[in-house]
Amino acid sequence: MADIGAALSTELTRIIECPYPASLSGLAKLLTRANVSTIRACIHDRSRCAVSKLATIVYNALSLPGDYTMPVLHGLCHALEFRDELLLLKPGFLNGLLSKANSSLQNFEHSAGLCVLILSRPLPEAIPLPAAAQIFFLNVFKNANQNPNVDTLKPVYYMLNGACGQLRSLLPGGAQREFDSQLCSTLSSNTAGNASMLVLWTCGIVLFAEHPEATPSGQKLFGSTKKLYKTIYITALNVLWALRDEVVDDDAVEGIRIASKVLQFIGQDVRDRWPKSDHLSEKLFERFPSKLEGSGASQPILFEALCFYAMLAGPKHLPREVVARYEQFLLDLACLADPSSVAVSLSVSLPIYAAHIQESTVRTLLSNILEPDR
Repeated sequence: MADIGAALSTELTRIIECPYPASLSGLAKLLTRANVSTIRACIHDRSRCAVSKLATIVYNALSLPGDYTMPVLHGLCHALEFRDELLLLKPGFLNGLLSKANSSLQNFEHSAGLCVLILSRPLPEAIPLPAAAQIFFLNVFKNANQNPNVDTLKPVYYMLNGACGQLRSLLPGGAQREFDSQLCSTLSSNTAGNASMLVLWTCGIVLFAEHPEATPSGQKLFGSTKKLYKTIYITALNVLWALRDEVVDDDAVEGIRIASKVLQFIGQDVRDRWPKSDHLSEKLFERFPSKLEGSGASQPILFEALCFYAMLAGPKHLPREVVARYEQFLLDLACLADPSSVAVSLSVSLPIYAAHIQESTVRTLLSNILEPDR
């Protein structure tokens, strides 16, 4: 991806510095070849002024002939800096996009992906959630309730985790109960393998309830010691599946974060006893470090998996080779392309790894903080 990253960065610079409105056709072709991490990296280090100019250029191009401008907008909105600048420059854009998506089934299918992407992270403080977002969320929720699968549950999770966290309370009580019943069914009939992301999206949605452990779906996960052991096993197994190439990077990262959140609802004493609860759990726990070591997953995925493993194993059972990999990430968080997004994972995992981190790593970290330009 190094070559595509360099080409994309060069093309973005050309467009930003061009003295006249530049064609976006070349950028559109490059974006189809670049993954999300590459796109974010190419935007992340640019000045706010440059990102603002890029957002203006792309927005103005929406009114021009051509069917590639919307895909360009979609691709660049994966970078939070670009999305925020676009919304701040054009405050009415999101409401217009959502209203269009709500106007017909054809427009919904055409615009839903971009709407979900924009709503998947909290909006800038100066941008209120448009009224049209409620109707859009209800439409997405209705799709998921009628046909719960990976493609319908994923956008519900992302919006609840982003700008629409408060909208679940607006759902009718009957609809919420019916949806929770669907979540229970999904948790009962799927465990891992090809259903790994389906299970993780479902778990993530369950956790958005005000008191997850009190809901029927929450009881499936946390209702007894036996169910807690099963939940730990399933989440650990699905994290290993998320390390495989079949899962898109962004989804794998978010899925593993969900698994880590699930473990936070389970006491450390239960997690400590889990490996000895049965033979399968013991075997899975024993092979987890080697799976991490042998994984060919991208850096962001592997980092989240290391954070999950810290919670799974606890501070007393961390192999030195796993700690060493975690230390490498601490010394080069820039390799994650979106360092700001790992704050929560760091806050949970760092206290667990802390006692095992070498003094030399701590000194280097302090030096990097105190003398960043050295």
